Amino acid sequence: MQVFDTLNQFAHGTWIYGGTFVLVLSILVFVHEFGHYYIARICGVKIESFSIGFGKELFGYTDKHGTRWKFSMVPLGGYVKMFGDIDPASAGHTTEVADESGQVRQHTAAERKGAFYSQPVSRRAAIVFAGPGINFLFAILVLWGLYVFMGQPSTAPMVAAVIADAAGDKAGFHPHDEIVSIDGKPVRRFEEVRRTVTLGLDLERTFEVKRDGKIVTIKVRPDRLTEEDRFGFSNSRGFLGLVGPGNGIDVTKIIEVNGVKMESPEKAREFLTKNMGKDTVLTLDRLEKT
Repeated sequence: MQVFDTLNQFAHGTWIYGGTFVLVLSILVFVHEFGHYYIARICGVKIESFSIGFGKELFGYTDKHGTRWKFSMVPLGGYVKMFGDIDPASAGHTTEVADESGQVRQHTAAERKGAFYSQPVSRRAAIVFAGPGINFLFAILVLWGLYVFMGQPSTAPMVAAVIADAAGDKAGFHPHDEIVSIDGKPVRRFEEVRRTVTLGLDLERTFEVKRDGKIVTIKVRPDRLTEEDRFGFSNSRGFLGLVGPGNGIDVTKIIEVNGVKMESPEKAREFLTKNMGKDTVLTLDRLEKT
């Protein structure tokens, strides 16, 4: 039974994630290729086919302009084939075409006018650029729509925890403090606090925090934290030691909780669950400073 359950979960996950991947990819491909198609039509280029996917055609139709719109067997891309192209990738062109009787002849003057290869460099460049260009515009419109109708993800400017002996702890910050402003500028997100502190090397900042319904003013100079990246380059940033509500703590790094030694991550998790909602002092063997 366990084997069947595993296979069922695998099939379900493959269907969900694989189907989502193909759907999103198809939308992005359609938008990208539509950019090529639209500008090519404006430039007077004839489009032979517009395909979502590669390989054998599954279904489609031909519009009044002679363009074949179709879905193909392999849904991992797509293409727009313009008149005169040797292949969908526009890797080359031909000046010959087969007529209705199967005889090969040279393009007429009217046909050359509608071929991609005969267009001026400026038009060909515009057609090529239109694909990635419309992808950028599409991304901007999607993000704009998400921000307008769903809002922008953000973290409240609350102090979830204070790292012992850091500049914030010494200055008097407490857990549950709500940061109202920094140097007189209103604060709406914890990301603003992090950015201000990170860039504020050796600068004293004036914080206004709301604590128990009252406004408390705290003046603090962030610590200078110097770190070295994997390439050996050093960089410095301000560090206050305030942990925001969006920061997680690896339970496997907890050594003590309220002075009580934790024998295992499970014990630490159990202890924290029982003390949920209470101020707790954690001792860690390693904490990523944010």
